[in-house]
Amino acid sequence: MRRKYSDREKAEALALYDAGLTLTELAEQTGIPDSTLSRWIKGTYGLSPDVPDLRELAKQTLADKFETIAHAYVNQSLKKDSIEKTSGYYAVKAAKEAAETSRLLNGQPTSIVQNLTAKLQKDFPDVPEAELAQYASELVN
Repeated sequence: MRRKYSDREKAEALALYDAGLTLTELAEQTGIPDSTLSRWIKGTYGLSPDVPDLRELAKQTLADKFETIAHAYVNQSLKKDSIEKTSGYYAVKAAKEAAETSRLLNGQPTSIVQNLTAKLQKDFPDVPEAELAQYASELVN
């Protein structure tokens, strides 16, 4: 018998996909078959009109969690005993990844988009920055 998923479960799964999980990772983490997830992602199966709004709410909740994680790792990396016991590299790397994911979920440019925009500005100084940023975002995403 097929399991019925609530709109909230669907929205949370789709938000995790938006956060960068692959279909395989998403299926493993949620226990939802990848074929079902694929249809939800494509929007071809079983999504009520409420799911898009719930998805946006779930994305914001995830973004907030990633931002909290980023702050926690930054704070941890600044502690003297953490710096002495570890290279500090891993805490900074985790903070960066969490911050990038938070930006992605909030619809803000990630560092790769910002860096690509800066490079494009050097190559195409007559093109407005907003157009270059949009182009860079489309290339990356």
